[in-house]
Amino acid sequence: IFSMKIHVMIKFNSDLNKIENFGNWRYLVNMKMSGDDPQALPFFINMFSKFSGSNPKSIKYLGKQGEEQIFEI
Repeated sequence: IFSMKIHVMIKFNSDLNKIENFGNWRYLVNMKMSGDDPQALPFFINMFSKFSGSNPKSIKYLGKQGEEQIFEI
């Protein structure tokens, strides 16, 4: 099974929900909700799965590396 790591910089409290791809598996994600919201991670996973066409259950949070959040798909 093929899996890849993606590097995501999340900007919380944005005016809109939006995902930008910068290549090399790096993304900037703008989210309207706060980073303190317990629904932020499930919301991101649902948003990114729609963007990438992935199954939400296949997106796993691996941790933080500097300012970036690391996920595996």
